[in-house]
Amino acid sequence: MDFFAQQQQARQRTGLLVLLFVVAVGLILLLTNVLMVALLLPQISDSPAPQSWQQLGAQLSSSNGMVLTLALLMVIATVIMIKWLALRGGGRKIAESIGGKRIQTNSQEFKQRQLLNVVEEMALAAGIAVPPVYLLADEHGINAFAAGHTPKDAVIGITQGALEQLSRGQLQGVIAHEFSHILNGDMRLNMRLIAVLSGIVVISHAGDLLLRTSGGRKNGNQAMLLGLALLALGWIGALFANLIKAAVNRQREYLADAAAVQFTRDPSTIAGALKMIAVSSGHSYLESANAAQSSHMLFSSYRAFSSLLASHPPIDKRIRAIEPNWNGRYAATVIKTQQRQQPVQQATAPEPKPAAHQANATAVIGAVLLAQLPNTLQQQAREPADVTQLALALIGDSTSRVAATISALTLKSQLTLLQLLLPTLTALSDRQQQQLLEQLQRCWQQQSITLSRWCIYQLLLHYLNAPDTHAPLIQATPKRNSASCHLLSLLACHGNDDPQQQQRAFYRGSNSLGWYQAKFDPNVSWPQAAADLITLRRTPPAKKQRLLLAFRQCAEQDGVINDDETALLHCLDLLLDAPAPQ
Repeated sequence: MDFFAQQQQARQRTGLLVLLFVVAVGLILLLTNVLMVALLLPQISDSPAPQSWQQLGAQLSSSNGMVLTLALLMVIATVIMIKWLALRGGGRKIAESIGGKRIQTNSQEFKQRQLLNVVEEMALAAGIAVPPVYLLADEHGINAFAAGHTPKDAVIGITQGALEQLSRGQLQGVIAHEFSHILNGDMRLNMRLIAVLSGIVVISHAGDLLLRTSGGRKNGNQAMLLGLALLALGWIGALFANLIKAAVNRQREYLADAAAVQFTRDPSTIAGALKMIAVSSGHSYLESANAAQSSHMLFSSYRAFSSLLASHPPIDKRIRAIEPNWNGRYAATVIKTQQRQQPVQQATAPEPKPAAHQANATAVIGAVLLAQLPNTLQQQAREPADVTQLALALIGDSTSRVAATISALTLKSQLTLLQLLLPTLTALSDRQQQQLLEQLQRCWQQQSITLSRWCIYQLLLHYLNAPDTHAPLIQATPKRNSASCHLLSLLACHGNDDPQQQQRAFYRGSNSLGWYQAKFDPNVSWPQAAADLITLRRTPPAKKQRLLLAFRQCAEQDGVINDDETALLHCLDLLLDAPAPQ
């Protein structure tokens, strides 16, 4: 089974469906405008009611018709913007809205510790920051979700049913599926579709309002006719838009399933989880009253729906896409899972290492990265009381009690440690985070600056500062290009001591972007580079990917990317809230 081809096919189908969604919305707006010009314009102006298509066209292009069109677009755009801003609360708020409680990073409860270890291993292997994990303790169906707008504010949520019933391998498949949603930008796509859909729904609300208020008025019959037409058009439009949105969601689920297989290199992990959902008494259902608004984020449907409106494909179709030769039976998976489940004798029992036959390639990569860290540092990274000392030591504070241990680590291991402690950092109270920020800033002013230390410092600032989720994307090319050239120059200067080699590295990166007139700047200041990061963080995702590839072209100018350069490039991926380019 070619899972790469499956992913490409899912992406192509998603693109066609999104195009269809846009066309459908455009037609609905056009018909709404025609109705308003034909029925409303004669009531609010001296224009006669159109009697032919020619008269209707003339009224649409008249000054009054243009004003009415502009007013309609402004109202719908305002509704869409309000909905968009309401949806941008971040992953934490979404998780809490459906009953999620954050699992503390130092939890020693057996099942919770196992889940946290899986999330850590998968995140480190994927090259993204370790996300906070939320548990829906009152939900006994098998389900999970990823919520957030960028890897920075993303969270993973899982139900108590999934925690209790899935094996470690099946949890890996589920978490890999959710990471795929984060890395593929699915949450952002769904938010856009939902926001646009709200603009369509407001048309039916306007029609309902007209029907309620038109009785007894002059020209009340025409107002009622317009209200009825708008109500029907808005309802039909919302139905078709929802159908297309559901189809988009289903394609993204197929994409996430295929990506999870690519990620774990083991189809049985996610297929086993889907089979467990099929035979579980609670299936994947959720009881939360707010589950509907988050349905597109879930691993599986929270309720049974008709196939056209379902946000997820049927379980059996998802399994067959992963295992084409599946015999349609679930019992064997359930028995094997139950045999692998180990009884928990004590709540604080350590999680055993997975057997060789249970480990997948990604879990091994994550486990190897963790194994390169001393156990004491791993434990301290999960303890809120110790995380401040670790953060200070990472930027070079020699007075920290762990300074000697951390200074002995390679840059790659320091970055692994930083990724591991990020969820603990973000769990600190606002006051504790502010105090840590002040300590970091004081310590930073006393340090000699290197590119690696600067990257780690910027990462700490980035994750401690509140996410600017309302900041618009920067589309202006000159500002974005200038910021990109500054960082390319900085990377080139710190990758080689020879000025000629520095210029060659810079121009290799800038030429890969098609910027043949770019100018190398060997004197970029650290404050300027920090400001450039903020600019580039608000760059559209596709352009970020091109920029990250240019960074790699710059770094490999001498034909070799060593471990430190690899770690630095990974730092830049994290700083720009973007997955490493493929």
